[in-house]
Formats: sequence, structure tokens, C-alpha cells
Amino acid sequence: MKKLSLAFAVLLPLALSAGIVVDSTGVMSEGRFTFNAERGLMFTPEGADAIAIQPGNFRALEFSAGDAIWPEAFRKSGKVEAGLLGTYYEGTKLQERRHERLDRNVDFNWGGGSPFKNWRNENFSVRWTGFLQVPRTGDYEFITTSDDGVRFSINGAQLIDNWTDHSVTENKAKVQLEKGKKHNIRIEYFENSGEAIMRVEYIDPSKARRKLNELRLEPPKGITGEPDLPLLVKTGLKPGVILRDGTYLSTQIKKANDTAVVLGKPFDDLTISTFNVARVVFREIPADTAARATASRQGALLVGGDFVDGEFKSFERGMLKLSSLLFGFQSLETKFETHALMLREPKFDQSHWRVRDYRGNVVLAEKLQFDGDQVVINSPVLKEFRLPLSSVYRIDSGTGPDLFPAALEFGPESIHSQSRSRSDDEIRRQKDSARKNSAREKMYRLRDEGKEQERIAKEQYDAADAAKKTEELEKKVAGYREQFVKAEQEWKAAAAKYDEVYKQYNQSIADQRTKSRAYDLAKSAEGRANSTQKNLYNSLGSLRGQLKSNNRNRSEAQTKKLEANLKDTEKKYEAARKVYAAAVNKTREASRQKSDVIRLASKLRSETSRAKSDRDSKQRTMYSRKKSLGTYEGQLKTAKSRLASAAAKLEARKKKELR
Repeated sequence: MKKLSLAFAVLLPLALSAGIVVDSTGVMSEGRFTFNAERGLMFTPEGADAIAIQPGNFRALEFSAGDAIWPEAFRKSGKVEAGLLGTYYEGTKLQERRHERLDRNVDFNWGGGSPFKNWRNENFSVRWTGFLQVPRTGDYEFITTSDDGVRFSINGAQLIDNWTDHSVTENKAKVQLEKGKKHNIRIEYFENSGEAIMRVEYIDPSKARRKLNELRLEPPKGITGEPDLPLLVKTGLKPGVILRDGTYLSTQIKKANDTAVVLGKPFDDLTISTFNVARVVFREIPADTAARATASRQGALLVGGDFVDGEFKSFERGMLKLSSLLFGFQSLETKFETHALMLREPKFDQSHWRVRDYRGNVVLAEKLQFDGDQVVINSPVLKEFRLPLSSVYRIDSGTGPDLFPAALEFGPESIHSQSRSRSDDEIRRQKDSARKNSAREKMYRLRDEGKEQERIAKEQYDAADAAKKTEELEKKVAGYREQFVKAEQEWKAAAAKYDEVYKQYNQSIADQRTKSRAYDLAKSAEGRANSTQKNLYNSLGSLRGQLKSNNRNRSEAQTKKLEANLKDTEKKYEAARKVYAAAVNKTREASRQKSDVIRLASKLRSETSRAKSDRDSKQRTMYSRKKSLGTYEGQLKTAKSRLASAAAKLEARKKKELR
């Protein structure tokens, strides 16, 4: 099972914490508590040896108890928290107490803010009380700077009284104070509206202006030694959560329904079954209201003592929802209108231990043990509930009835009936005030709920819009990816075609050079053949001329020789004429082939140009599709991020809701 623990601030170090132990025989001893890593919690009585503290060997433990008569050694080692007790009230009349804390100094500039988180920023009042000591005897001038009203008293004498609405104003008063004495100090302040400022300073006998906390300030007696535990020692009931076994947790709930209750700070969203919760106190219950209340009723106890019967349904953002057969569903505002949610009457169980801490928690336990510097509490309601020993004020052992807090019992026979009852006029005034404040709070809540609904609607719209845009962009991306793939394929085909045509064109250029050389050779051979033919033709004519001429001096042998030469030349001429005819034919063929190659090269050049243009066009189309695809992919990434963010907001809101 998950261990539950609280990390409270250490008010007094346990290593040097004075206290009291009442042993199993009832003998009380004063001494000092320490923690030993091996033996655990140890107690050293004055003048005796240390003993280990374990359940069963004591009736009660009290740490740094205010009512103890301390030995001198422990008085010197004890620490007192410096500051004044600040009590914060709703309204400007110091009547409806809501918060208490130890303020180290009275030097606040809240501006338009609030003294506490999630509390009002106007229409409140504060009373600081305690003691101060001065370092030397003499005249001291106290200066208050306030917006709005202020009252300042020393030793019961009111020195400053400016209890009016005003802007930032300084008020001064002188008083003689004696060194070595504790002087009672009381400061009262109210804020109506606008800026909220409250500061106290003083001018000492040396005429130096100083902050108030430069004097020694102490809260009223018992504030540090004994925390305010009205659940046990006073009438009335402070805000908190009361479990069915009588355990009181000083906290507020964050959300609840008829199944589970989620606690607020400092319990870190601890969830408790609604079955284990008896009451939830939203506003402090006055003693006379508790004395008139009926503990066994189920519903809501209202300010002024009225009661609304009904079955609990839910609590969220300060609104309590009940259901009844007579009135149906009802919504009640809990800041001003409702004292408490009453689910069942708390009953003492098989409790043997009661643990109280400095936060005002009172936890009843069936079993208790010390684990290191923590106390581990087990009960039917809380399992392995852990508290740091440094935050524990007192531990008592006994039986259920003895340990059960008396303030949890309501009715005329309860402890609350012993308190002075308020007059009917006081109750009526409180009802009227609560009614007015509740109406104003409901108006604020309606406004806030309207804004919240607007935020929810916007978040839902953003999520739907992001989903729609994501879907649209996914389709666009898919389309552009398909177009890009197609354009890339077309570009690759065009590039391959260009490469093929360009290769053919290069080959045709090479063939053209080859055919040109062949044509030139054929033309040259034709010229030579023609020249040979002409020479032989001329020789043939010369020989024929010689034979026809009547040369008397020529012998018959010479004539025969000329005839033989003529016949041989005729043969050569006829052969040369054939060679020339063949050369002409060859030249014509070479010329034809050259022309064919030139025409092919020209055709391939045109095809290459077209193929290159087509390839480049396809490449530009591909790059355009790629760029568009990248643009839409970027938009899709952004849209998906928006969708994830919107979904995360909705999921976070969903997790906040109780299932």
C-alpha cells in the first residue's frame, strides 16, 4: 500500500527539543527528546540516562510543551519564534476570523493582491498581538504607514487611532519604554478597497529610523510552545475535514463527489473515500451554532444555524451540491453561506492513540510505531499515515472515548453549550452579512464559471479546429507527396530519355565526321581518276595525230610502235574511264551518306533540345512539388503540435475531474 506522509516545516529541531513524558505508571518526567539513528526516538530525563521511546512504555509525549516547568539548561537552549501573531478577518470590523499566522514583521505592501492565496484582496482586517522588548530605555516614536485604517497600542494605551478610509498616510506617536521589560503591543488594520499597505517603523533614542522587527518581537504566550488546538480545548469548530473515527485534518477539500474526497494542501491531493468522511467544515462553526445543531442530520449546516437536508452529490470550485426529494438539486456557496457539510456523525472507534501536530491535525490511531524520525499511524481510515516527529506536538494513549475530541459532538449536551451564546441580534446580523456576502460570492462565481466555460469551450474548439486542420493537412500532404513522387518519376524518365537522345546525337556527330572524311577521300580519288583519264585522253589524241600525219622519214617499225602505243593507250584510257566512273559513283554515295548523317544529326540535335527542355521542365515541376510538400509538412507538424497541446489541456482538465 502507498505510504502517506506530510512534509511539514520543522518548528523546533528535534535534536534539541524539550518535552514531557508520562510513563505507563502515570509518572511525569521533564527532559529532552533526541533522535538516534540506531535506537530511534530517545528521551533523556533531567539527571537520568536516556531511554528509548516505544509504544507501550508511555501514556503521553509532549514536545516543547508550553506548560512545562523547564530546568534552567533547557530554558537556555529553547528557541522562541520571533514575530507577532497576525489574525486575519473577513470584513473591516475584526469579527469574522479566517486565518492566523506568525508574522516576522509588520511591513506589507499587498497592492491589489491578497495576504493569502485564493483569499480576498479587499474588505478584510488584521490584528497583530504580542510583545516587544527595547535594547535601551528611552523615548521611542512609532510610525505607521497605512492604506486604509490603523490603530496602534502599547501596554494597553492607544497611541494611534486613524480608523478611517484613506490613501497612504503616516501616523506618529511617542512613548517611553524601559529596557528589560516585555511591552504588550497591539496593531489593528483594515483594508476597504483599492491598494493595501500596512507598515510599522520606529525612531529610537538615537534618532535612527528602523524597521519594527529590529526590536525583539514575541507572539502571545503559548503560540510557539503550544499551538492553537481549539478542537480539543475550546468550543466551536475550525475549518477542516473530520473523518468518521474522529480524526481531524486541518485542511480544505479541493473536489469531492459521493465516492471520493480529494484533500488540499498539505496533503498533496490525498484521496479518501467519502464513506470515511463524517464532516467537512468550510467556515468556523460558532459554539452556539454547534450547540443547537443536530449531529445525526445529513445535509448542510448554514451560517446562522439553519440546516438544509439532502444527499451529498458533489463539491467543486466552492459550490456544494445536494439532492433531496422535496427540493431536488440545490447548490450552496461555501465561502460565506455554509458552515459545514454533514455526512454522518463521527464515532470513536478502536483508537488507542491520539497524535497532534503543529498544523492542528488530530489523528486517532489503532496502532502507532516510530520509524526513523517519523511516527507511523494506522487506523481503519488511514493506512500507514506518516508524520515527521519534528511536526508532532503531543502523543496520547488511551481508549476511544478518552481520546475522542469533545468538540466533534454537537447538540445541547455538548461542550459547545458551555460557551456564551450570542444574542439573536448578533445571529441575525451574521445571517444578513452571510446572505449579502454569499450573494456577491455567487455572482463572482457565476462570472468565474462563465469565464471557465468560455475557456473550456475555447479549449474544445481549439482541439476540434486543430484536429480538422490536421486532417485537412494530412490529405494535402498525402496529395502533394503523390504528386511529388509522380513528378520525380516523370523527371527521371525525361532525364533518361534526354541521356539516350543526347548519346545518339553525339554518335551522329561522330558519324558525320567519319562520313565527311569518307566523302573527302572519295572526292579526292574522283579528282585523281579524272586527271588520269584526261591525261590518257590527251595522249590518245596525240598518238592518233601522229599516225595520221604523213611523215616520210618514219620507218615502218616506228609506225608499228606508234600503233602499239596507241592500242595500249586506248586500253589504259578505257580502264581509267571506268575507274573515274566508279570514283564518281563512290563520291556520290559518300555525299549521300554524308547528307543523311547531317540530316540525322540535325534531327537529333532538335530532339536533344526538346528532351533537355522537357527534362528541365519536369525537374522544375518536381522541385515545386517538393517545396509545396515541405511547406505543408511543416504546417502539418505545427498543426499536430497544436493538436497535441490542445489534447494535453483537455486531458489535464479531465484528470482534474473526479471519476
